[in-house]
Amino acid sequence: MRFFLACAIVLAVGTTAPPLRADTIDPEVFETDLPLEEKTVVRKTVTVKAGPPVAATVDVVFLSDTTGSMGSVIGQVQRNAARILSELTSLGDVRYGVAEYRDHTESYAYRVNTPLTQDAAAVTRGLRQWSARGGGDNPEAHLYGINEDATKLNWRAPAVRVLLWF
Repeated sequence: MRFFLACAIVLAVGTTAPPLRADTIDPEVFETDLPLEEKTVVRKTVTVKAGPPVAATVDVVFLSDTTGSMGSVIGQVQRNAARILSELTSLGDVRYGVAEYRDHTESYAYRVNTPLTQDAAAVTRGLRQWSARGGGDNPEAHLYGINEDATKLNWRAPAVRVLLWF
């Protein structure tokens, strides 16, 4: 089982990047241990067929900090998440979920706005539920939110799991 965590902080402040679509990447994973200050070169072959891939089985969850410190950017985060959602809808068998976290001392530290579904309209409604409020100097529940997403959501066994964290 593989789980990908994408830290989407760049998207939260409005930087955009072109969508990346590949049918295969070989090698898919590369791991090595290197001594300090040593480097290695990894050559990967990316295959892109005509049109977007349509055979992917992917579960994607959007997770955002919705504490008061996000007040100036939460609208941009929602727009970027919606843009990502629209880009992914053509990639095959994709389900989406939406969740948020706040401080541990708030009325909730974590909640699911939309469980994993293929209903893009429900996901959009879940993204619209994000609003920045509360917060302060209390510890934020970011690691708790990531753990809840990773362990409690109804991820599919064959799917690539992607968590987009804003």
